[in-house]
Amino acid sequence: MKVCIICSTPYQLFNAINFRINHIEKYDYVDLYINATFSGAKEIKSNLDNLKLFENVFLINYQQCNKEIYNITKKNKGVNRFAKYLIFKKKLSLIFNSYSPIKIKYDRMVIPYLHYELFSVISTFVNGVYFNNKNVAIDVLEEGVGSYNIVDSKSKIQVAIRKTIGFLYVPSMKFNYYVYKPELIKDHKFKKISLKKLNPVEKNEKVIKTYNKIFGYKEKYSICNEYKFVYLEQDLKTFKISKQNVLEIINVISGKCGQENFIVKMHPRSKENIFNGNIFNQFSVPWELITLNNKLPNNVLISVLSTACLTPKLLFDEEPIVILLYKLFKEDLEFASEQIRLAESVKKTYRQNKFFIPSDVEELKEILSFIDR
Repeated sequence: MKVCIICSTPYQLFNAINFRINHIEKYDYVDLYINATFSGAKEIKSNLDNLKLFENVFLINYQQCNKEIYNITKKNKGVNRFAKYLIFKKKLSLIFNSYSPIKIKYDRMVIPYLHYELFSVISTFVNGVYFNNKNVAIDVLEEGVGSYNIVDSKSKIQVAIRKTIGFLYVPSMKFNYYVYKPELIKDHKFKKISLKKLNPVEKNEKVIKTYNKIFGYKEKYSICNEYKFVYLEQDLKTFKISKQNVLEIINVISGKCGQENFIVKMHPRSKENIFNGNIFNQFSVPWELITLNNKLPNNVLISVLSTACLTPKLLFDEEPIVILLYKLFKEDLEFASEQIRLAESVKKTYRQNKFFIPSDVEELKEILSFIDR
C-alpha cells in the first residue's frame, strides 16, 4: 500500500510519526510531506532522511507555494467564486506535482484535522492527492483541543460549490478519525465518520531515541526533571487577561513553592517576557518532546487554560498534577468554552485526585500546601 502523510506543525509531525510507528504496516510505502511553516523544518527533514522512517520526505516551501496559490486566486478579484474555483482546480495539479517529484497514486492519505480554507497549502495537497485517486482512503489525525469539538464550519453554499466543481470536502467523505481519547468526543453530525483510538506514544528507549534524533532534542531542555512546578504561559492577547493579574497569581505560586522549584515556559507566540526568575523560551522544541523525555507523575503543571497541561494524559496516559487557574480571572472566557469542556472532561479521566481547578486564590494556596506535604 502507498501512503502519504501531510503535516504543518511540530505537533502534527509528532502525531504523524506516532501514526507511522503504530498504525501503518512496517513495510508499506509511506511518503511524508512537511509544510515548512515552523523553524527547524529543514533540519528535521534531514534527520528524517537519515532515519529512513519514510520512503520520501518532501519539504513544502510554504512561502513559495502560498505565492503560487495567491497568483492564481487573488489576481482574479472580479471573478465570481464558482469561476475562481474552476481556475484554481485547473492549476492545482501543477502546484502539487511541483512539490512531489515522484508522481504517485496514493492508496491512503493521512491528514491533520478537518477544516482548511480552499486556497491554502494543506488544501492544495489534500486535493492534489485526491485528484490522482478519487478512491483514496482518508485518515484524519487530531491536532489539539479543536479536534474534540467536531463541527462543520463551512456554509452549505460553499460545500455545494466545492462538490459541484469536484473538490474534496473531507467532512462529507467516509474517513477514519484518530484521536487519543475518542470517549471525549460527545456529539458530532458526521454520518460517515469512524472514530478510532490513536495509540498513546510509548515512553520506551527506542521511541524516545527516535523522536530525539528527529527533533534534535538536548538534555538541557529537560525542565520537568529540574523543576517540580512548571507554569505554561498563555497567549494573553487571545485571553484578554491583564499582565498584572497574571503576575500577581504567579507571585503567589512561586512564593508558596519556592522560586528555585519554579519555572515559566514561555508561549511560542510571546513577544515579550513579563516574568522574573527561571524562564524557558526554546520555542523550536515542541512541548510534546519535553514531556516525552521527562518523568512527569510528580510534576505540577500550572496554567490559566493551556491545553499543554492536558498533553501528558492525552498522549502518554500519564497523570502529572495539574492546576488550571481560569476561574481566578474575571475576564469573559465564553470564547474558550470548548477548551474548558475538554479540560473538565480530561479531569474526569484522572485515576487519582491530581487535577485541580481552584475557584479563588485562597483555594489555590490550600492546593499548593496540600501538594507540598
